[in-house]
Amino acid sequence: MNQMSNKQHQEILGLDIGTKRTGVARMHTASRLPEPLGIIDMKGNEEFISMIKKYITEHNSESIVVGVPRGLNRQDTDQTRITMKTVSLLKESLQDMSIFLIDETGSSVEGRMRSKNAKHIDDHAAAVILEDFAAAWDRGDYVSK
Repeated sequence: MNQMSNKQHQEILGLDIGTKRTGVARMHTASRLPEPLGIIDMKGNEEFISMIKKYITEHNSESIVVGVPRGLNRQDTDQTRITMKTVSLLKESLQDMSIFLIDETGSSVEGRMRSKNAKHIDDHAAAVILEDFAAAWDRGDYVSK
């Protein structure tokens, strides 16, 4: 499902998926101000999905935006494949949730510049992913993979 809700405004979660940790952020579509929420340690699929469900419930989220890493020439990498495997898990586990994909190029670098704590680079990167998604959506050039 890749449609924004018919509601005018909604909460969206952003994910910066990694092999060791995943950064989580949220953004309300009215304010467009992303907020880093935290880090999920990638210890196993069940625990990961449980934590995502907790964030969804806690923030009444209706959509998830996942940053997809690409190589310098926009080619798929090992991390692209890992991310897409996790996206498949999300789609299987959260069938009623809209899941959007967006190129995450530069999000970790920007997250590193914004974060005052090295442990929170990933959730700041997730906030950047949400900003990029909102900008692409507004321009009308968002395309789901």
